[in-house]
Amino acid sequence: EDEEEESAAEESDSESDGGSKTLLRVSERTKRTRSSGAASLKNGGYYIWPSLADVNTRARRLVSAHIKHQKKEESKLSQIRRDQERKARDAETNRRKELKKAVLAQRWSKREELDFARVVAFFGVIYQKETNTYNWAKFRQLASLGKKSDERLTLYFHDFKKMCARVMKGKPIKRGLSGIKVEPINEERAAKSLHRISLLSALREEILPHPEFEELISLCEVSFEVPQWWIPVTHDRALLEGVSKHGIYRTDQLIYNDPELCFKETIPHTSLFVPAPSSNSFEEDTSSGSGGEDGGGEGRRAAKGKTSASSAAGTPVPLGWPKEKAIVIRITRIVYAFRNNVWPKPMEGLDLFSQTASELSSSSSTLRPTSLFPTATVPALATPTATPITSTTTAAARPPVYARILGSVGSNSTGCTSS
Repeated sequence: EDEEEESAAEESDSESDGGSKTLLRVSERTKRTRSSGAASLKNGGYYIWPSLADVNTRARRLVSAHIKHQKKEESKLSQIRRDQERKARDAETNRRKELKKAVLAQRWSKREELDFARVVAFFGVIYQKETNTYNWAKFRQLASLGKKSDERLTLYFHDFKKMCARVMKGKPIKRGLSGIKVEPINEERAAKSLHRISLLSALREEILPHPEFEELISLCEVSFEVPQWWIPVTHDRALLEGVSKHGIYRTDQLIYNDPELCFKETIPHTSLFVPAPSSNSFEEDTSSGSGGEDGGGEGRRAAKGKTSASSAAGTPVPLGWPKEKAIVIRITRIVYAFRNNVWPKPMEGLDLFSQTASELSSSSSTLRPTSLFPTATVPALATPTATPITSTTTAAARPPVYARILGSVGSNSTGCTSS
């Protein structure tokens, strides 16, 4: 009996040991299953379903993770929306600022009006027949009007011509195509501006592109407005090209020193001299003040600084270089010769571009076709009938501007030949 009880105890011990080992293996496998997400067991082949507490914990974790991820995505979307709204506000603010700047840039200040009148009086305008528009690139650079558009400059140019015509006729100034009222100038400057515009336009549009230019330029002769060293055909051709490029301003510096022209090679060295630091030509050009030839204090100060610097550097200039008024008379004679196939007499053709009151009323109402007026046609260049002015004609019978021009040229013709 004792032996039987001992064997039964051993069997029970062995069974209890085997059960405990089995439970230990099951618990270890359950941990591995929960950690790896597997639900199968290798030896037993059973699937252990998690308890209710484990399912609730798992569900809470999933919901929390989903809510956290959803909040993060919503935060990103809201940040993107805020960035887009801020960019849109900044873009609208910048657009309004640029629009305001553009509107302010199209307004004409007193300085800009003076610079426009100054440049148009010595440079004129460049008209392109191919595109039926004006080329304002060089003009904009000379007048420091970089913020003005081509359309605004074109409209102001037509308003400026109308203003000059109304000033000469003694009529009040009205608001023009540009939407502003151009500041009026005195009658002398108005007549001079219209004369220069017509002269330079004829030079660029009629004389230089003329098909018989080489044949007609040979008609040029020596006259009282040019110095003794002037070579009629050679220097006249270079003068026309230089005036078309630089205008009628500081010709002794810009045209004479232009390497593309022939003045420096053809003028003898005996006719050169080094001017004093205070150039007399500049004093003559600026002696008339704000109503003088160039107008605009800033442009005159800049020109004075450049002239003084050039003189201080010892740059030689030709003796007796024709003044601006003499150059105007010379170009007028050349235009007369091109139109009439004969060189004018000493006092003939000087009123070629002078306009009467009736001509001003007709010309001011006719606008040059531009891109703003596409239906207009290019008016043909009419050949005016010049009234010969004899040497016995009194100064009162001459045009008012040229009576003073002829007097000044006659008194300042140092180094020039007289007819």
